[in-house]
Amino acid sequence: MRGAKRHIQKATAWVFALLFLLLLLLSSAVIVSAIGHHCIGEHCEICFNVHLLTALLRQLTWLWGLGVAFTSNIFLPAAIQAWHGNITVCFTPVRLRVRMNN
Repeated sequence: MRGAKRHIQKATAWVFALLFLLLLLLSSAVIVSAIGHHCIGEHCEICFNVHLLTALLRQLTWLWGLGVAFTSNIFLPAAIQAWHGNITVCFTPVRLRVRMNN
């Protein structure tokens, strides 16, 4: 039962990741296709949509970078430990919280 739940969670995560990448790709394609449009002036609907999509891409790429940094801090040590066996932990006075009053 637990393995099935984990499989569903992994599949859901992959689906969301692929949808996110598809959103980035299609938004970029719309922006690239609208580069040479004939602008009608101040209230151009195409320019409005391009500005909206660029703002969306800026926010989503920031979120993507934050997600990558977060997951790499969580999963990278576990992957290294699984690959190399046990990680040797360096015991320093700071890590052991030894008080030095000299």
